[in-house]
Amino acid sequence: MAHLRAALLNSGFAIVLRVITFVLNAFILRHISGEVLGVINVRLLLLVDTIIFISREAFRKACLKKPSNGDWRGTINLVWLSVPIGIASSLIFGYIWIYYFDQPSPEFIDQYVQAVILVSLSAIVELSFEPFFVIGQIFMWVDFRAMVDFTALLIRAVLLTLAVMWDPSRTILLFGMAHLFSSLIQWIAYFTKIRYELKSEDSKLAPLVSLHQILPNISDTHVDQERKALAISFWKQGILKQLLTEGEKYVFTWFSLMTLEEQGIYDVVANLGALIARLVFSKVEESAYVYFNQSISRGNKVDPKVIKNLVLMLRTMSLFGYVVLAFGFSYSHLLLHLYGGSKLSNGLGHSLLRGHCFLVFLMAVNGNFSYFFLKVKKMHL
Repeated sequence: MAHLRAALLNSGFAIVLRVITFVLNAFILRHISGEVLGVINVRLLLLVDTIIFISREAFRKACLKKPSNGDWRGTINLVWLSVPIGIASSLIFGYIWIYYFDQPSPEFIDQYVQAVILVSLSAIVELSFEPFFVIGQIFMWVDFRAMVDFTALLIRAVLLTLAVMWDPSRTILLFGMAHLFSSLIQWIAYFTKIRYELKSEDSKLAPLVSLHQILPNISDTHVDQERKALAISFWKQGILKQLLTEGEKYVFTWFSLMTLEEQGIYDVVANLGALIARLVFSKVEESAYVYFNQSISRGNKVDPKVIKNLVLMLRTMSLFGYVVLAFGFSYSHLLLHLYGGSKLSNGLGHSLLRGHCFLVFLMAVNGNFSYFFLKVKKMHL
């Protein structure tokens, strides 16, 4: 029941936040240049994602269960490794982002350097409360996590909007400041929660009873070797996922195939094109996965009713894809102009959204087909 409530809460927060940020982004787009958009939405966010991926994701996945051997110290020490790794990553990638990649226009260079430093610091701040986050996940602080994440992201979006209203010419610097401030809010929230739980008479954090058991301990630096091996395995697997998720941004950034302005426009159009996939297709595909998983079993023939339902599902999603393809091609210019003004509707954005409409059509049938044939293949293995 707790998992269901948490899922509903997370979904609700995600929808509300998406609507709010969608509206705020439409406002921001009309008040900043395409180059600034490329710097904050592609260059700076890619830096944060890279630091966080290298320093945190593998440790987080490896340490989300109570240690079966009771070695809490070894597990916590392993999670704390994300901080020095994050500091080293911030220094290395921050230097690369400042001195090796294409610089923005001269009037933005100082802001860009300061923003790189600020978002790198925000990544380190996020890593510094990772042990608190992992303990919260182990002890099922799902509601608390949803609330903190929602609040931090909302504060970041609102602060950036207010900053753009105040002084659009300093958007890059103010973006870095908003990012750092929201990370500090998260740190304060998790630290306060940990202290409150430890001091509570009915604390559920046993065997953790004091903050000293969670903070770094120089006299005891051993790590859980089993979880360490698992973290290394997760990190290797995550490289491919990271490249698939952010691959085009790495290509644009490393090889200078597009200007910062073109990268910014591409990012906005790509997010708009993926909106349907996130809101509609993902839900249908999740339902299809559950249905095929329950309806197809090893050793039994596939029920004709399942095939009939698959065909019906593919027809429905194909029809939806046809609608997107037809109207998207015809009204892509109008949609972009309504959302972001002439900055998006003229030139590159118009062609990109048309291409995404064709991609949406392919995605409409791909997911359900994939889940069906994946299940059939597993049945015959």
